[in-house]
Amino acid sequence: MFTLLSSCQEKPIIALDVLVKSDAGAPVAECDVWAQTFARWEPGQGFGTDVYDEHKIRTGVDGIAHLEMPSLRGDLEFKALPPDGYYPNFEDEHQFKKSIAGKWVVDPPMIETMLKRIKNPIPMYANNLTNKGGGMLGIPAAGKDLAYDFEVGDWLAPYGIGKTGDIVFFGLYEEDAAGNSQKVVKITFPGKEDGLIVFDRDPWKGSELRSDHEAPEQGYQPAVTLVQTVIENKM
Repeated sequence: MFTLLSSCQEKPIIALDVLVKSDAGAPVAECDVWAQTFARWEPGQGFGTDVYDEHKIRTGVDGIAHLEMPSLRGDLEFKALPPDGYYPNFEDEHQFKKSIAGKWVVDPPMIETMLKRIKNPIPMYANNLTNKGGGMLGIPAAGKDLAYDFEVGDWLAPYGIGKTGDIVFFGLYEEDAAGNSQKVVKITFPGKEDGLIVFDRDPWKGSELRSDHEAPEQGYQPAVTLVQTVIENKM
């Protein structure tokens, strides 16, 4: 175990067990678990600097690691650091509200976290269109079909250097005189047998492998329309 940036100030203790399991339900032994809590604020340039206490603990054969660390305000961030053969996780955040006799009330006293196994990965492409900036939801022009190349990671000409259209976006943005707005994006595919399955996963929680290990054989939609409506609330 090691501690970084520790403070001598008396703080209540967070004491809990972290159970690390695989997606098959088996305990993950000899897995490091990183944890962090807020220690103090130090004045300085700009808004100053937040200083944190950091710990690292390791699971036993039962997949359990016992954590005890001081926390000034009851906050805790942790994640299991995957051994070989597992995908990484994003950080898990918790906020404990009450302390008694120098300990934060942790209920339940054990937190489970799951690591997905790396099975037989096939190279795939993931792109975040909003990171490219401009346009609506990352779409560079409204009111026309625009093709996107997953492998190149860009739009086809004249909006990018993509070569093969894997997916097609059609976007519209409308706003009325009252300031109410509506964004509509229709997603289609050039291939007759192409399609998609929409699933809802928090992009910053759990495993970095967002999807299941295997793509389903059925249930694909040839077209999907996404609508976002914003009603201006004027007091």
